[in-house]
Amino acid sequence: MRKGTITTIFICLVWVFTVKNPVLAETILFKTGKFINGTIVEKTDAYIKVDIYGVKLTYYLDEIKTIFEKRADLVYLDALKDAIGLKFQDARKKLSATADLVVLRDLSLAAIKAVDDAENNLISQESAVYFLKGLLYCWENKVDEGIGNFLNAIAAEPEYELFYVYLGATYIGAGKFQDAIDTLQKALAINTDSPEANHFLGSLYVHLDRRPEGISYLEKSIPLYQAQGNTEKIKAVNELLDKIR
Repeated sequence: MRKGTITTIFICLVWVFTVKNPVLAETILFKTGKFINGTIVEKTDAYIKVDIYGVKLTYYLDEIKTIFEKRADLVYLDALKDAIGLKFQDARKKLSATADLVVLRDLSLAAIKAVDDAENNLISQESAVYFLKGLLYCWENKVDEGIGNFLNAIAAEPEYELFYVYLGATYIGAGKFQDAIDTLQKALAINTDSPEANHFLGSLYVHLDRRPEGISYLEKSIPLYQAQGNTEKIKAVNELLDKIR
């Protein structure tokens, strides 16, 4: 499996937003699921005009789902900071909005789950805060600090599958493949029907030329994603399987 494939596999956990440019002040999310970053220079009851690097484009409001007053990646970061400060209601509102963007969906939903489970006393607030700090550090490309916080989250809540999934994915991004395998296997020991753990582990095995094992885990992830109605992940897994069979 070529290097580019392993990068594509983990697009759902990309730590760097597609466009990070401080000049572009807002994110506009369209009903189609596509988005742009730009600066709104005119707004009426029917349309907006957006400046993108000096080019002004017109978009009609009936095409638009959400306009973020600042770039969505910054909204996501604000949400994490709110959650770390135990301002769960504020965090959830922002994360629910950023979850509409494909590039932020998995990260936002993971943060929401940790917040919800902490509020419902399913996990400790301490473990949730460590996890959220891990997401924050990884987003800022401070991977070692992110890994440390994920490990602290696991130490505080050793039977919580989500923490292992994100630690495993982060190990993959850092090229620590054996650590990733060990961690994702622990996630599956907690929940053998984790679609993400099966997907990520299978993809990693394929990357490491352990193709039969990889295909087995990938194939198992498909009905698990189907049960969630996660068509994007099903498509991603099927595309990978088509390339390697």
